Amino acid sequence: DDTFNVSALLPYSLGVLVDGGNPSASDTLNLSGAAGPIVEDLATQTVTGYGAVVSFLGVEHVNLAGAGGAPLTIIATSGNDQLTYIPTGASAGTVILAGQNVVTNFSGINGAFQLAALTGSDQVTVIGTQASETITANFTQVTVGALKSVFYLSVQDLQLVGLAGSDTFNVTPEINT
Repeated sequence: DDTFNVSALLPYSLGVLVDGGNPSASDTLNLSGAAGPIVEDLATQTVTGYGAVVSFLGVEHVNLAGAGGAPLTIIATSGNDQLTYIPTGASAGTVILAGQNVVTNFSGINGAFQLAALTGSDQVTVIGTQASETITANFTQVTVGALKSVFYLSVQDLQLVGLAGSDTFNVTPEINT
């Protein structure tokens, strides 16, 4: 049960390695003070945007804190991915990649938030809240009420889950040209 608190700006030109070791159940990496765009690569288990590349192993919870208008991009793998996004606030949310023992939570992301699925046959599921809300989706973006919107790239299957409440779904399909 390790907790690693890492604050930017990290001056290490060769990067930082955070290794939670065993058991792989409850280690947490907290990154704060982003200096620019934040990118988390789930395939390589790295994060940039805090001054140096931060690599993580044996860490099950990654908490990313943005600063200013920093955008966030989470990159999946080159395989067939199932990503779940749960917006939790106007600048916050949670992302889970099925089959990987890492949950990413983010906060303070006032810039754009994007899930990049890359290649393969990829699915993104966006889960709403227990409240009544409007969920709006088009061929590049999903918005759940006043919560953090997600832009998505290279996704073949989009699923929207409203949970409880009287939800309204507005879906605009891609226009083929």
